Amino acid sequence: MLKTKWIKYYLLLTFFCNTFNLTAQNNVLVKYYDSSWISTSLDKAFYFTNFVKKDTVYECTSYWMKSKKLNCKSFTKDTSFSKFIGILLRYYENGQVQDSAIYPTKTNPVQYNYHYYENGQLWADYSINTIDNKENILGYDEKGKLIKNFIFSREAAFGGGERVWIRYLQKNLKAEIPIKRGAPKGTYQVIIRFMVSADGNIKNTEAETHFGYGMELEALRVIQDSPKWTPAILLNKEVNAYRRQPITFVVDEK
Repeated sequence: MLKTKWIKYYLLLTFFCNTFNLTAQNNVLVKYYDSSWISTSLDKAFYFTNFVKKDTVYECTSYWMKSKKLNCKSFTKDTSFSKFIGILLRYYENGQVQDSAIYPTKTNPVQYNYHYYENGQLWADYSINTIDNKENILGYDEKGKLIKNFIFSREAAFGGGERVWIRYLQKNLKAEIPIKRGAPKGTYQVIIRFMVSADGNIKNTEAETHFGYGMELEALRVIQDSPKWTPAILLNKEVNAYRRQPITFVVDEK
């Protein structure tokens, strides 16, 4: 028996994080990330973040690993960057502000995001009312000229949408693999992380689980053989975007 469920990823504008590879020093929690903000070890880190608990929130300060220059300052409710609070500021390595965001509060449901070119010119002015999801989007070139039909962000998509993707998985995955390999009775949720590249191809597939009995290998095979996707767009440009796909194998008495 095979079950699938979709887990959406944010674009690379936000952080992709797990709760491993961290150290604690003087009440500071330190976590390390690669160039795509995926948790990694110290020796492979491209960025690192210091988390300091302040009452019920964390003060987060991120840096480039090599230069130790400031990358981002923000407040979050946890150490996975799942809920930002108040103002976020992200910087280019030259010190110029790259992103600034104001997150919604109980009294103001609107989220504001501003993105800047490295020369300081405003690139994008974006706001969204989190109650009705009404968006306001303005985009500019490096000379300050308004760009028509500017797309602030759009997730990568499988042709035909999520339902067609799920049908593709269900049709091509061999649910009997763990049974043939002698897996004990039980329910196994395999998690596969993969990247939809800027050209729409699937790359960097990796299993986050390790149940064995051929389950991860089968899930990797089918996702790697996926037809092309429509790539994600960020700031009017096609970009790489990471996703995680859970696939549940069920081995029962039947």
